[in-house]
Amino acid sequence: MSESSPGMEQIEQAMAVLAAARPDDLPYEFVYRLRAWHEQEVLRLEVKQPQQNYDWFAGQQN
Repeated sequence: MSESSPGMEQIEQAMAVLAAARPDDLPYEFVYRLRAWHEQEVLRLEVKQPQQNYDWFAGQQN
């Protein structure tokens, strides 16, 4: 893993911060790009685990 690529701990910390934000608080393009990046990282870092659906805004309605 390169220095510019965050580790799972950093990703989890960022996800915790973002989980506190409402979808309306974040620009759509940012959320879209973050979701695409996160899916790519999950597939790259956890290749031996089956892909699972991730509910980004569980319990929240847009």
